Amino acid sequence: MNYMQYTGMAFQIAIMLGIGAFIGQKLDGYFGLEKPLFTALFVLLFLVAALYLVLKDLLRK
Repeated sequence: MNYMQYTGMAFQIAIMLGIGAFIGQKLDGYFGLEKPLFTALFVLLFLVAALYLVLKDLLRK
């Protein structure tokens, strides 16, 4: 049954990274940046948030 929990965590991380990349790309396009600075920033921020949520969930159990 643990594999379902870990699969859910993997999907949670993937979805959060996708949301961060989407927001970053929209901001890069809005501001007309040549380098994807907002994309990199938001992917890193959402990665930290996702890892925090996963660790919090793992330590709770």
